[in-house]
Amino acid sequence: MKKQPEHSRNPGMSLIQANDGRQVMLEKMRGKLAGTSQFQAEFQERRRVSARKSALGWGWKLGLFAIIAAGNIYWLSSHTQVKAAAVRPHAATLQPPSAQLSVDDQALYWTYAIYDFHKLTAKFGVAKDVVINSRQAETNLRDLFPKVNPYTRFEIERYIPVSKRPVR
Repeated sequence: MKKQPEHSRNPGMSLIQANDGRQVMLEKMRGKLAGTSQFQAEFQERRRVSARKSALGWGWKLGLFAIIAAGNIYWLSSHTQVKAAAVRPHAATLQPPSAQLSVDDQALYWTYAIYDFHKLTAKFGVAKDVVINSRQAETNLRDLFPKVNPYTRFEIERYIPVSKRPVR
């Protein structure tokens, strides 16, 4: 048998000490290779316990959900629905200009109604949610166009495309 050196038998006496940590590490490695470690076994046990607890928790959650769903079904089926009274069935249509306006202003009114809605609301105070019948507006503009003065005619022609300009 091989004789051990003096420093390995008495580690406190030598400057070169035996490494006991190496033995512990080798034992851990052998345990990992051989099967499950202590830490892994504890982790699996904690998972089993938490799975049992969460299964009980899911039962309560599902039961509470079923009660709330049944309550909603009962509430909605036993009450009649009320229609909203404030809803308008149709949007308002653009009203013709006032008869007190001059022919030039009436022509501009219909021009702005067709081509420049922002100017129509700014100059004539028309509501922003009105619906404009463009055919009716074009007909009214075509009827008024020969009666307007040259300055207003020039302003109207700036908006109207060349292909749609009325005959003079």
